[in-house]
Amino acid sequence: MFKNMFIGLIVGAFTALYSTSTLSTDAESLTTATANLIPDDQIYTVRASSTSNVAILGGTVMPYKMVNLTAQMPGDVKYIAGEEGDSFEPGTALVMLDEAALMEKRRAAVAGYNSARAGLANAEVQYRRELLNPNTQANSMLGGAPSMFSMFSDPFREFSGEGDPDYERYSNVYGQSTQIQTARNQIEQALAGIRELDENLKNLISVAPFKGVIVKKMVEVGDIVQPGM
Repeated sequence: MFKNMFIGLIVGAFTALYSTSTLSTDAESLTTATANLIPDDQIYTVRASSTSNVAILGGTVMPYKMVNLTAQMPGDVKYIAGEEGDSFEPGTALVMLDEAALMEKRRAAVAGYNSARAGLANAEVQYRRELLNPNTQANSMLGGAPSMFSMFSDPFREFSGEGDPDYERYSNVYGQSTQIQTARNQIEQALAGIRELDENLKNLISVAPFKGVIVKKMVEVGDIVQPGM
């Protein structure tokens, strides 16, 4: 009797398991069939993902290096490189003043330099003439006659105390050499003026000392600035 009951339980359990398996297979078939009826663009796959908390913080960006460009020369602002926030490379000309007035002064200085050079050339010629032909200017007024009698008149003038031909000769040569030195000094003065104007022309341009960004612009094109502004 117990044997028959045990066999009956086994048969019952097997039947139950078979029924459950059949139901699971039918459910999967029904799900697959239902999914095939839904368009692909309406099917969304949900996946798990890890997220982190996000916090919004306020703050201010401070430059680690800043330079204020000040005017070295007076003049009108002719050019500005950009607006606030624009970036630039080292050596970029950021601000430029009008150079018209200084350029006119430079042209005048160059003209003075050329005149000084011409004066030097003339002084050297006069000096050589005095060495080679003494008293040329005085002799030319009388047709060269004094030069014919100077060998007789000069010793007499020196003996009588009315003059010293040697000292007069030295004075004339020294005067011509002084004119040469004066002309040379005029050339140096003209060159110094030109170099000064060239430096002033460089000071009309403010150049970026490093790579950076324009933080604040305090002038506009056409403004008149003074040194230190």
